[in-house]
Amino acid sequence: MARKKTPNLEELNRDKIAEIARELFTLQGFENTTMNDVAKKANISKSTLYVYFMNKEAVRNYLAMMSMNSFYEELTEKLQPGTMPVRQLFMKICDILLELKEKDPFGFAVLIEEICVEDEMLMQDRVLANIYEVGEKINQFIFSCFRHDLPHRSESDLFIKEFSLWGSIYGIITFADNKEKYLTKATGMTKVQFLENSFSYLFESVNWK
Repeated sequence: MARKKTPNLEELNRDKIAEIARELFTLQGFENTTMNDVAKKANISKSTLYVYFMNKEAVRNYLAMMSMNSFYEELTEKLQPGTMPVRQLFMKICDILLELKEKDPFGFAVLIEEICVEDEMLMQDRVLANIYEVGEKINQFIFSCFRHDLPHRSESDLFIKEFSLWGSIYGIITFADNKEKYLTKATGMTKVQFLENSFSYLFESVNWK
């Protein structure tokens, strides 16, 4: 196994500032948070903040990169293609997304958002390039998981199926959060029970053959 590179002081400082920004974005919202807010919370000058990040969007992109890399590591650690049936695999992916939503709401949100795909910008910005690259790694890893159980599916069919499920899972989790009290009153289920049933219904609605 390759040894992970030890981060230098600049990387440690950048990560620390980014994590403080993550807290603010989560509590206040991205639009309502200013660079001045981040600098004040990090106990640094605004000029020092700009040494690490040129603007608020750069902070956001860096956090998206961190979250996507963390999510990819989580997937590859907890899922082993070919070792479990597709239903169990699907439910585990749902569980991993739920865990991400609980521990990193901001990271959960960026998974479903648009990413840069323009080659010129990707060549100029290593963070945007990394976001794109890890997004592709996540897709290919999930393809490899389903490919074992669906060997006759084309790449385009798997792509459509994966992204349809991705959006549906995300929507179910978000809906359950926003409607938790109503769902409990209307169905008598806890949020956890509602999610388990919804994921099961979603799986059954897909033609896996």
